[in-house]
Formats: sequence, C-alpha cells, structure tokens
Amino acid sequence: MKLKSYWPVGFLVTAWPAFAETVLPEVTVNATLDAQEQKRMSSAAKTIVEQQDIQATDASTVAELLNKLPMTGLFMAPPTGSPPKRGQGGRSQNRNMPQILVDGQPLGGGANMGTVMRMPVELIERVEIIRNSTPEFLVTSPAGVINIILKDVPKQLTRNAKATVFVADGELGLRADGQYGQSQANYGYLLAAAADSKPQIGERITTINDISQAQNIQEISQQTGRDNSVSFSPRINLKLAQNQQIIVSPFLAYNLNQNDVTTQRTNSTVSQELDKRQGERLTGRLITEWKQQSQPNNEQSIKLFLQAEDESSDKSTYQTTQNASQSTQQQNSERTEREIALDARLKRILLETHIVSTGAEWRQKNTQEQQYQQQVLNTDSDIDEQRLALWWQDEWLVSEKHSVTYGVRWQQIDNQIDDIQQGLISQKDDIIAPSIHYLWQPTEQWNVRASLAQQQRPARASELSSVIRAATGVNNSSNPDRAGNPQLANETQRSLDLGLEYYLTDKAGSVSLSVFERHISDYVQRLTLLENGRWLERPYNVGDARLRGLLLDSKVQLNALQLPYLTVRGSYAYSQNTLTDPVANLGSGEGGRETANLGLEYKLNSLTMGTSANYVSAIDKESSATVRQEQGSQRTVNAYASYKVNKQLNMRLAINNLLAEDRTDTLYEYDAQGQLKRLEQDVMKTYANVILSVDGRW
Repeated sequence: MKLKSYWPVGFLVTAWPAFAETVLPEVTVNATLDAQEQKRMSSAAKTIVEQQDIQATDASTVAELLNKLPMTGLFMAPPTGSPPKRGQGGRSQNRNMPQILVDGQPLGGGANMGTVMRMPVELIERVEIIRNSTPEFLVTSPAGVINIILKDVPKQLTRNAKATVFVADGELGLRADGQYGQSQANYGYLLAAAADSKPQIGERITTINDISQAQNIQEISQQTGRDNSVSFSPRINLKLAQNQQIIVSPFLAYNLNQNDVTTQRTNSTVSQELDKRQGERLTGRLITEWKQQSQPNNEQSIKLFLQAEDESSDKSTYQTTQNASQSTQQQNSERTEREIALDARLKRILLETHIVSTGAEWRQKNTQEQQYQQQVLNTDSDIDEQRLALWWQDEWLVSEKHSVTYGVRWQQIDNQIDDIQQGLISQKDDIIAPSIHYLWQPTEQWNVRASLAQQQRPARASELSSVIRAATGVNNSSNPDRAGNPQLANETQRSLDLGLEYYLTDKAGSVSLSVFERHISDYVQRLTLLENGRWLERPYNVGDARLRGLLLDSKVQLNALQLPYLTVRGSYAYSQNTLTDPVANLGSGEGGRETANLGLEYKLNSLTMGTSANYVSAIDKESSATVRQEQGSQRTVNAYASYKVNKQLNMRLAINNLLAEDRTDTLYEYDAQGQLKRLEQDVMKTYANVILSVDGRW
C-alpha cells in the first residue's frame, strides 16, 4: 500500500493546533433546530433522515441504507447478496446514482464509490437528501445529492458499544462498533471505531436462448466468501478565543473481500468455471477545519481535505471444457488515488433581511491504474483531475412569509488522461450554474416551494478514457468489453421543481409532495454495441431528453387518532425518462421508474416494534438500438423489535427480507432487421436474514 504521499502534510496540519495558544472561549448560546424545523426552514427542498430512522432500517453499511431511503433505492443492487449479473463485475456506477458526500466532501473508491458504500452506519449522525440544485450543491440526478453527516463531539461524556450477530442462509455475520468521547471547557473529542465481517453468498440461474444458433444454454452460479471491514473515525475539537474552533477529523478504513463463484453450464463449450477473487482497499482521509461563529448565520471557515486510497484486486478464472481440457486466466489490477482540496466559506447577515453566503473550492486528484491480463500489462492509465469553483448565494427574506434564495456557481474542470493505449486526452470546461428558489410560508404549518436551475453534468475522467478493458470469458452482449468515449459532451440540464409541505403541530411529523421536470441536452447513456466484431459498452450522447417525476414523503405520529405511540413512515417516487430528440441507432431512453416504502413503528414503555415494506419497479435501463436490458422488480418486507432493558442496555431483534423473493433480469438482443436473436434471463436468489444486536451505554 502507498498511503504515504500526503501523510507528512496531514501530520503538520493536525499537529499545529496542539502548539497554538489555547484560550478559554467566550460562551455564546445558540438555539439548535431539530430535523423537522431544519427541513421547514431550508431554502431548498431536502429530506433529513435522523439517527432513529437510520437505526430502524437495520442496515450495516451505506449501500444497504441507500436501498431503503426515498428515491435512492431505484439505483442500487439488491442488498442480500447473489453473484453479480453476467458481465457486471467492475461496471461503472449507474449515471442516475446520487452524488454521495461525507461531511460535504466526496470519498474515494473509484467509479463504484466502494469506500463510502462500505462505510458502517454506526458512524452516521444523520443523512440529508438535497433534491434541488443550489450554488453549494449541484443536483444532476433524480436521486439528488446525499450528504452523510458523521457523529460530532458529544456535549457530555459518551461511552457506548454495540455488538451484532446476523445469519443469512445459514452463514454467520458479525459486526461491532463503539464510541467514546466528551467535551471539556477548551477541547472535546470523539473516538469511533467499527468492524464488520459478512458472508458473501448467492445463487444465480441464467437461461440463454440463442435463437440464431438454435441453442439453449443454462448456467447455475453459486457464490461463497466473506467481506471484512474495519474503520476508525476520531474527531477532535479545539475551542479558541472569540468563538473560534479547530476541528480535526481523520478517517481510516480497510476492506478485504474474498469470494469464489462456481458456474456449471449445459450445452456450452465451457462446462464449468471457477472465478476466485480477492480485493483489498485501504483509505485514509484527513479534514482539518478552522471555523468561527459569532452568532447564527454569521460564520466563516477554511477546510483542508487530504485523501489517499490504494486498492488491489486479483482474479483467477479456471475453465473446464466439454472434452475435459482446462485453461486458466489471470487478471490483476492496482489503483491508487491521491487527492487534496481546499474549501473556504463566509456567511453574513446584511441589511437584516439578507443572509449572504459565498465559497471557494479547489480540488486536485490523481488516479493511477494498472491492469494485467495473464501477467502482461494491458492497461496503464494516469488521470489528473482539477476543479476550481466559486459560488455565491443570497437568502432574501422579502417579508415574514416570503423568501427568495438566488445565486450562481462557476466551476472549471480540467481533466488530463494519459495511458499506454491512447496517449494523452485533455478536457477543460467552464460551467456556470444559476439557481433561484422561492419559499412561501402562508402559515406555520404550510410551505409552498418553487425552484428553477440550470447546470451541467461534466463527463467524469473515467468516461473519457477510450482504453478497452476486455471481458473475462466469452464476449457477448451480456458480457461486453468496456471503454470510455473521448468524444463525450457534457450534459446540460434545465430543471423546474414545485413542492408542497405540511408540518403537523407538536412536531408530530410532516407530509411533502414535490414534482419536477428536467430538460437535458446531450443526454448520456452507457450502450452495448458491436465494434470491430466485439461487443463493447461505452457512454454516448444519445440526444435530448425529458425527465419528469414526483416524490411523496411522510413521517407522522398519529396523535390526532389518539395513537401517539404509533409512527407511520411512507414514501413514493416516480420518474420517467423520455428521449425527445434521439440520435438514430443509439439509445432509447430509460422509461419509467417507481419505488415505494411504508413503515410502522409502535412504542409501548420499554418495547418498540416495527415493520416496513419496500417496492422497486422493473426498470428498462440503458438499452441500445439492438440490446434491451430490463432489471426486474423487487419487494422486501422487514420486521423488528427493540427492548430497553434499562438506561444502559438495549436489545434488538430484526428479520430482513422476509419474502426472500427472487429477482429476474432480462436481456433481449435483436438483429439489424429488428428480429429477436438472443434472449437471456438471470434469476438471482435473495435471502432472509436474522439480526440480533445488543447496545450498551455507560
């Protein structure tokens, strides 16, 4: 592992406050808004998921949590295991995935965001889902921007530990975490650590009907293995004079993933295949922030962000043919990321009715990747990404009931991609993104919102690289080679959002409805097409598109029905993507998507019981003129019970995925005349799992 490039700088930044003169701070009393009030007063529409709601999901990682949050579950893989769909290992993330930030900053992990997806939920204080573009956060996905806020230094002594045991298909998993911290007169700290070991299980049955060859093939794949992770996330807060603070937030995580996938085939040249994979990832991050807050909405900060990540992956494929001959293929890859960023912000109250915020961001990132086939180097890429951004925003209180928030963001993105196959590719773009939000609060219980924004989604550096990564095994439409597209243009998006929110009295919850329409120029889809006799997946600009949708979200305590101990949570999201001016022979849009969930929770003295049901519709995703791909629908039901033994001890029992319904994905391949020539169906088994946890505080 090569995690030493930035550590000397990080050590100096971390150690400097210890040598500074520490002075007892002046005491300022600031009111803290709860989640409901934060949502009500926010200038842009957002959803806030509190720690209590996070715990109710019984998720162990961010990936599992996102499956159960409003809207985001549309774009996630099933949380219950199963081997990956044929050819999907290592595939770039869905373009509709939300942008995921941790304390306002992106973590590493490459295109698949592996680091943040494996982060344990025990480190999270709350999750904010931002649905409208602002100068601070540009929203380019229907799932919005997800900002994960980690736990802060506690105001009083905190000592707690949690142990969890879970079982799926007879395989045992373990999870443990703990926090210890307190706040003193001139400093505070929180030490947080977590460890996780979960089984990698799954079974997939694939049926391939090759009509053109009059051949039927069946594959049965079974996966075994383990995914092990540990993380350490301390937080140190030094309080200085004049309400100044130095906040130091390191993060260190290590992941080891080992799994074997055994595949048996009928009526195929290759009768048996064994894929053995092992991957390691080590991530280090350090954020050091100076902040000064004299009173609410009068604050300033400077933040230095350093990150390094190393990842290695080894895959061996052993194949046996029908005539008993054997072959072995080796695939090894190494990836390193180094990133440094600066973020400065200033917020001031002007003329009593304006809250003006401004910020500057600079970020530089280098990614190096090497890939070997049969121990021969075939990919050696070096990617430099640099971003400079300036933004300004004014929250104008027009009257007691009306406010307008407007602003603009300018950013420059400079990508340099150099590799042994294609040479140097350069991309430099300037982006100007204005936005305006209107909030009308006719009463204390009602909010009416409207937002207009324009922004661009620049191509990621990995999307521009034309390096071809050859598929392991037989190349076909479901197992294509992969590459980027150096001719890819940026998407331009113009959006209109309307929202209506109702807040119950006594902070008993809220109900919100929002609708949106977005017009997208140069819409990007990853398509699988024939190139030079081989199937190749790469991103294309497929034309102009229109994205429409709505989101209904609610959390209500039924006080009005004389059921104050019963809480109902529910959400429904729908979006439809239509190409309004398609490019001939390329993409066909992605059709409609919908997701829904309903949860009930009942509290009676020391006992809390709850259940939830989740639904994700079938999705027609990223289909080209000759290849159509459909992701099957998913339904899950979960139940849990929590018992508070005393003030120090709490026990929780949960059963997730009670239905254990299989999911079926389908691929259709057509010839040039539009006749079906190949039909492939993947049936992926899911598993119910039982979770028992004990949480102690002292």
